Amino acid sequence: ESKSTNEGSRDQPTVPAGSSTTTSNPESSISTPNVGEDFKVASQLRKFAFNDLKYATRNFRPESLLGEGGFGCVFKGWIEENGTAPMKPGTGLTVAVKTLNHDGLQGHKEWL
Repeated sequence: ESKSTNEGSRDQPTVPAGSSTTTSNPESSISTPNVGEDFKVASQLRKFAFNDLKYATRNFRPESLLGEGGFGCVFKGWIEENGTAPMKPGTGLTVAVKTLNHDGLQGHKEWL
């Protein structure tokens, strides 16, 4: 079981590599996200049906469990390389599917 130890950086913005700019405020050198790059990344996101994720992870079986953290469990699954359809284990694109632990206290605000 692996737990996330990223407690201290919870309030820090997450910025994809190569997509930040530095503010011109001489009192601060805070890095801010590049909005155009964020939209480009967001447009490449895929939407999955729950049943497809269930099939891709082999019904969230314990053998597919990669780890567990404050948000919940992470399972290994497989999908079509250029689509969203689930694939048989070992074929297609390997993905990690994160589930939200409703009883946990961490991550509800970030998740929603």
